[in-house]
Amino acid sequence: MPYPGGIPEMYEPSFYARDRFGGIKIWLYQKKPTSGQLVFQAGSSLATAKHAPKYRFSVNLDFTGWRTVWVCFEEDARVPGYKGSDDLQALVILPKNVTQDEGKLFIDHLTLLNFVSNKRSSDLQFENKKRNLRSADGYEILKPFKAYNSAVFNSPVNITDLAAESRRITERLEFLILGDQSSDWKQRNTGIENLMQGKLKAARNTYDQLKIKSVNGTVNGVPLFAIRDEHPAAAGQVFDNVAQTLLFPLAVDYRINKSTSSKEQLLAALDYFLDQGWASGSAIGTVDHVIRLTPIATAIFLMRDELKAQNKLKPQLDMLIWHTRMGSLLELDATRGENSDKVRGGAMVKLITILLMEDGARKQQLLEQFQQYMDYVASFSPGYSDTFKPDYSIYHHRGTYLNAYGTNALNTMALIHWLLEGTQYAMSTVSTHNLTAALKQQAAIAYGVQIHYGVSGRFPLSNSSIDGHSMPAFAYMSMAGDSIRDPELASLYNYIYTIAKPEEINKMLLPRSLIPALMVR
Repeated sequence: MPYPGGIPEMYEPSFYARDRFGGIKIWLYQKKPTSGQLVFQAGSSLATAKHAPKYRFSVNLDFTGWRTVWVCFEEDARVPGYKGSDDLQALVILPKNVTQDEGKLFIDHLTLLNFVSNKRSSDLQFENKKRNLRSADGYEILKPFKAYNSAVFNSPVNITDLAAESRRITERLEFLILGDQSSDWKQRNTGIENLMQGKLKAARNTYDQLKIKSVNGTVNGVPLFAIRDEHPAAAGQVFDNVAQTLLFPLAVDYRINKSTSSKEQLLAALDYFLDQGWASGSAIGTVDHVIRLTPIATAIFLMRDELKAQNKLKPQLDMLIWHTRMGSLLELDATRGENSDKVRGGAMVKLITILLMEDGARKQQLLEQFQQYMDYVASFSPGYSDTFKPDYSIYHHRGTYLNAYGTNALNTMALIHWLLEGTQYAMSTVSTHNLTAALKQQAAIAYGVQIHYGVSGRFPLSNSSIDGHSMPAFAYMSMAGDSIRDPELASLYNYIYTIAKPEEINKMLLPRSLIPALMVR
């Protein structure tokens, strides 16, 4: 099958020699995990494929639900010392060390390809041997998972103090998401109620389109694929896109309006995601650009009690540990800054994941590591790496970028600063200064809310940010508790609020006043 690619991946094959072309993508499904492996062997005939294959690779079978494997034959599966025909005519599949007497494994969407992308990711089912054209794979996920699993969490812990601090942060986060149930949002007259009605309607429509059903304890629906998978099924959808549309509106509708249907649909959808392969240890082929984790993390956070009551919280927590690359907290790289994508899409999710853990040494040490991580991302970064520079400009994609990405990351840092303030895990005074100065600098650079096209990255016509992407940051960084810490930031917030368009104000309100608007149904 030819390589259709995507944007910009359609050009990827031109960077590789022809001798590394050729490979396969396979989807596997089983209801119960199995010991042993499934061995794939390819050769010029059935006999050579069985006894003297040119290519061989093995897939671990200790999984439940769907998994997918991407294999580049030359890099990942070539048999050392092979001598023989290069013509491939046969593929055999053999069990290895499988002890179970019975069980079923389904193979689907097996695709032979001219080219398999270098953005494929190793996971617990298959570890590839791809060549890295860059200094590192920015989306590597198996390495931090192994680091997390090998870590020892045994520091002394005061459970009472930890529980109190964790509860304090959790309550603030609930307020940040759900608001205080007041009706003052109506006074803003921004049309947010119509926006939220539309989001809930879209969530219900998406749920219907997925055709989720449960038969004998097995959840099924239309197939879901990775956001950078170039070969989805015709009827397939993308994990990230579905999560963004579906999960959060259902969660807040249940929490605020006590909607039983939203609760049932959300719990079914979370089971469905796990079954489709959005699970711990599964890279769904590639985790390249798997950035938008907040919708699923916040939905799980809001439903934590219901999930725990049904013994379903642990697999969701394990999934978050995997996808947040929690092990990366254990060893920070001071020689480079953190990519803004990982801050804007992952920092809050890391905090949510830690808050969902049971109180104990692991949780305490990870909160301490998270505190160090947030001070690290709020510090000045060397060279061309993200995010802050000494003049408080913001870098992304190795250049000044003031209308997206880094400003989103700045907003996330400010919200986390507010969540942690006053606890033993609060960000440092240096971080407070950097975040405050960076916000003031963005306001100084802008004319109103508009910035020069030259610092608008690859979206030059979207030349504003502090109104739609960073406005909450001005509010939260101006405050200490319920009082004003920085009158200048508070004044800037009020000024930006008065000149911002209603749709930009709604972007700010969504994280906090989200579903009081739905109560008008």
